[in-house]
Amino acid sequence: MPTLEVQEELKVEVNRLWKASKDADTLLPKLVPEFIRSHERLQGDGGPGTVCIVHFGPGTSDPQALLLIYIL
Repeated sequence: MPTLEVQEELKVEVNRLWKASKDADTLLPKLVPEFIRSHERLQGDGGPGTVCIVHFGPGTSDPQALLLIYIL
C-alpha cells in the first residue's frame, strides 16, 4: 500500500495545535467536507497514542483511498 509522509513547520502555539487535534472529529469534516467525509476516534483522548480513522470524500485524487488510520 502506498504511503505519504509530510512534515510541516507550523507557526502556532503547541496548546492551540493540540486543542485542534483533539477536536479533529468535528473540525476536519467541517473544514474540508469534499475531502474528509468523517473522522472518528477509535481509541484515546486525542493525545499521544490516540488511534483515529478518516473516511475520505469524493474530492480525493484516489477513489481507492477510502480510509486512513493514524496514531498521534
